[in-house]
Amino acid sequence: MCDGLCDEIWDYSRANLDNYPESWRRVKNRYVPPGYAQALDFGVSVAKQEAHVENVGFLGSWGSRRDDRGAPLEPMYRDVFGAKLVSKNNIHTAEDFIGFFTDYPVQLVTYRNENCCPSTNALTAFRMAQLISNRACVISARAYPRDEEEWQGIVHFAERSQIANLFDEKSRDVGNCQKQSFEKFKIKFRPLSILERSGFFDVW
Repeated sequence: MCDGLCDEIWDYSRANLDNYPESWRRVKNRYVPPGYAQALDFGVSVAKQEAHVENVGFLGSWGSRRDDRGAPLEPMYRDVFGAKLVSKNNIHTAEDFIGFFTDYPVQLVTYRNENCCPSTNALTAFRMAQLISNRACVISARAYPRDEEEWQGIVHFAERSQIANLFDEKSRDVGNCQKQSFEKFKIKFRPLSILERSGFFDVW
């Protein structure tokens, strides 16, 4: 807790910063999301012809992912994508990551307690950093509007009813989606740039 016990709050999400209790908002807060780090970049190449561009990958477990009414998300997204959706939750090594992102360059992001629209979902910036550092073309459920604005052109957002259309659009030129997202991410979310925008250097 931060009531009188901290000088600043740093957070990875605009949604979190905008929804802190009033007592916390009196404390200086900074938007400091994870940025591009070479340690996260395993050197995944952009999509080749043999990549499964007809499939969409999902990295992680579906178990705790539900909508805001408590209904499991996996059946909903299975209804949307059918056999095109390929899920993995047992990837642990760099070689595993490289293989999965190479085979499935289009990656899906969903949220716990997913809701829309407007959405209150805090964008999962650490997941995004991992995916995009490995040149994924990311399609995502809708997130908090101010988070979406920060990641516009890097992550591609759609309501669940429209996400299949978004996938079809991006899968037509996956390589270009990968390149543009990666290059924009490296520039906007360069660690130095993040700290500059946060105002950290003004008081350092």
